[in-house]
This record gives sequence, C-alpha cells and structure tokens, in this order.
Amino acid sequence: MNNDKEKCAASALGENGDRWGLTVEDLLAVENGHHFHRGWHIGWAWSTDAESEYVDILSEHRMPGMYAIRVFPDGSHEDLDTPGMYRVVGNTPDEDERLDREFLERNTRAYASLRDRGLLPAFGENIGSQDMNEYLRSGTGHRE
Repeated sequence: MNNDKEKCAASALGENGDRWGLTVEDLLAVENGHHFHRGWHIGWAWSTDAESEYVDILSEHRMPGMYAIRVFPDGSHEDLDTPGMYRVVGNTPDEDERLDREFLERNTRAYASLRDRGLLPAFGENIGSQDMNEYLRSGTGHRE
C-alpha cells in the first residue's frame, strides 16, 4: 500500500473516524466516495499534483454544518470553499436584496465546485436535510 496515501487518509480522518464510521481502509478502498452515517455525509476524492497524492474530504451535517479540506501526506491541509450558513442583513431593502442575491450566488458556486470535485452527490442523493440546506442556502436544486 502507498504509505503517503495512508498518511493522507489518517490525517483526513483525524479524530473523526469513529464519529463518521470510517476507517483509513475505507478511504483507501474507494477513489471517490460518499459515506452516510448518523446524519453525517462524508465525501472524499483522491487526486495527484506535481508533488504528491492528496485527498479532498468534506464533512457535512445538519447541525455543525460543512467543512472541506485538502490533505497532503505530511499532514498539512488547506481549506476548500464551502457554502456559507448565514448572511448579513442589509440596512435598507435594496441593500438586503443585493446581499441576499450575492449570498445565494456565492453558495451556488460553492456547491457546484464541491460537486465538480466529487465531494457531493447529485442533488436528491444526499441526506434529505442536506438537500434541504442546499436548496435554502443557494436557491437551486431540484424543484417540482
């Protein structure tokens, strides 16, 4: 097994592996995976740059929210953009409308980027509360 890849997986899970119901072996077994456990959605995708392999991992839950990071074999990581949970309220109706539009547009881009990376399943294939959050935070998704 690739030792750098094992280090990435162990760093990506950190102390959360038990909470998420995931092991290093789970992350190593699937190049691009989604795992659902007790209200959590964990998505991961392996990739390679000029220097090494790395893993992008997303943690998503209705209550604590969402975060995503890129983890490298040395344990270092960089944050990936995720949708915002809250928005600023404007002082005037016009300002508030502009801020709302910017919030929804930014979140739409963030959801699309995470989906393009393989960290989010297609809309409607996530935990119901996560799909609802996506709809409320971006104004997009499946509508009937």
